[in-house]
Amino acid sequence: MEENTYKAIVKSKDLTWDYKKGLLNLQGESTLLMWDSAIELFLRTIDEVSGKDASKTVYEATGYRMGHLV
Repeated sequence: MEENTYKAIVKSKDLTWDYKKGLLNLQGESTLLMWDSAIELFLRTIDEVSGKDASKTVYEATGYRMGHLV
């Protein structure tokens, strides 16, 4: 393992962070880390820009697809 990489096992899941490259992986896959407040702001912005009905449709479709992928 390179010295700029941290590796940990969290509840039997492999987590790797390369701080020089800015890469975070969970189980070998690219991962996005967001704070609760950041995701809340992101979703609120989508609601404001797209409208509640369109946003709801997108969230439902995304949730359905994610359920199949995960």
